[in-house]
Amino acid sequence: MTHQHNGLHHFNRVQAAYAAAIGERQADFSGIERAGETLTPIIDLWGLPEWAYNRGEVRGFDHVEQAAVAGAASLVGIVNPVGSNRIVVVDLCAVWAVAASNASVRSLTAAQAAIDMPNAGTALPLDTRWPVQTAQRTIQGSAAAPAGSLLDVIAWAANLYGYGDAVPYILKPGAALSVGHNTVNILIRAKFRWRDRAAFPGELD
Repeated sequence: MTHQHNGLHHFNRVQAAYAAAIGERQADFSGIERAGETLTPIIDLWGLPEWAYNRGEVRGFDHVEQAAVAGAASLVGIVNPVGSNRIVVVDLCAVWAVAASNASVRSLTAAQAAIDMPNAGTALPLDTRWPVQTAQRTIQGSAAAPAGSLLDVIAWAANLYGYGDAVPYILKPGAALSVGHNTVNILIRAKFRWRDRAAFPGELD
């Protein structure tokens, strides 16, 4: 079978996802013939969460917590390590604390995050076909003056979750997102949900 018109000749991950989604197992399967006519109207490879696996995309989640620290803001966050060659898209950032207050959401580098939040969380994939990630992405710690640029302020009532507006937030390799209590010596908890995939050619140029 010959590719023609707008066939995706070299887009191997989409070709593989398409074959997996339709159950195609023939060795001579040559892929999608016309992207506009075959791929989009008939089958949306991004439409169902279980098809993220076919594209090599990990959907991750963690509930991360930092205890109260005297004289410092408790911080939690998510980091995309230097050299990962992956794109991390944070879809959810929800914060909880025992007292009504505000939290600052900051953009910072992985190096800054390693100083303020040196402890790893316990991130898990939301698709059990993936193994538990060995390189944990959630982080926690504390700092008297948290690093990074202010993105958002989350306000919440005691014992209720507050949700950030600075999502989706996209982390390139070496970037991090932190959430810190604006009051010192108060425990903070947060939920993060994200999508994690290999970068396509040209995305990190």
